[in-house]
Amino acid sequence: MNSIDLEKAHWKELEHLAIDMAILPWGATEPHNRHLPYGTDTLCSRAVALEAVARIPEDSPLSIAVLPAMPYGVNTGQRDLNLCISIRPSLQYRLLEEIALTLREQKIPKLMIVNGHGGNNFKPLLRELQQNVPELFCCFTNWWTLKDGDEYFREQGDHAGELETSVMQYLYPELVLPLSEAGKGASRGFRPAGLSSRAVWAPREWTKVSSDTGVGNPAASSPLKAERFFTDAAKTLATYIADIAATDNSDLYE
Repeated sequence: MNSIDLEKAHWKELEHLAIDMAILPWGATEPHNRHLPYGTDTLCSRAVALEAVARIPEDSPLSIAVLPAMPYGVNTGQRDLNLCISIRPSLQYRLLEEIALTLREQKIPKLMIVNGHGGNNFKPLLRELQQNVPELFCCFTNWWTLKDGDEYFREQGDHAGELETSVMQYLYPELVLPLSEAGKGASRGFRPAGLSSRAVWAPREWTKVSSDTGVGNPAASSPLKAERFFTDAAKTLATYIADIAATDNSDLYE
């Protein structure tokens, strides 16, 4: 198994290496309540991608490269939050297409996006990419959905809540402020019934939703909870990566 962290790799390691799949962690740059860093989504998506690839058995013939993480995501409802950096979905697609075209030229057959930000919606992007770069098989996963968070946490939360805070406490404790600094993550929903039930969807204006930018109370967070959740998610992702990477593009369907 050749596990490559491209950000730290050297040309002498890669010059003659055939790559079976590239993994692209994709996050965002946005506030996460008052206790988590702006890079939370990017840090977590990169960490789970690297952990998953590291868990593929050593005797596997695969070569998997984890690309440097993309730190900017779609934050269209949060542009008024100080230094929250948002890119448009159309620009997100163009960035993705440029990466895909480069991989195609290098005869790399597959790309998996490991998404760490709920505002990133890759389904329509991959539908368009499939038409424009058909030679490259491209897929994505929202990493936090790989396991059912309700089995690990009392109340997951939607943004900087118990799940996300616990994971950051486990992975990067030095970056997490004391929970006494955190807001309670109280949030307001839409008033109309269709929107409040989420049967009808609309982007949220974040400053009207949350006073501390969090959605979900982080008070019960624990790195011990996250250790089991993160490890189980990485194990599951490792299985998926190995299976998809080992399957020829011409043989993906039953």
